[in-house]
Amino acid sequence: MILVRVNVPCIDKAYDAKIDEDMPIIHVIKELSDLVCSDVQCEKLEDYRGLLLFDNRTKRPLVRELSAYENGVVSGSELTLA
Repeated sequence: MILVRVNVPCIDKAYDAKIDEDMPIIHVIKELSDLVCSDVQCEKLEDYRGLLLFDNRTKRPLVRELSAYENGVVSGSELTLA
């Protein structure tokens, strides 16, 4: 598990989250989306294909099929969910 900071610009909030470095990013996106929806009390999304997770350092979206480790995400990384 690695600790990251996740910014969510559409609600102007940021979260500290633990993510599994071996889990494909598409599953990380789903977990983060569920966390945000739970926090702001909205309906959970059924379709995550419209969401992207960006690495703030490289300004590039993470590859959904690869793990956080394979995408170069490490503890302390800052990500943006959009």
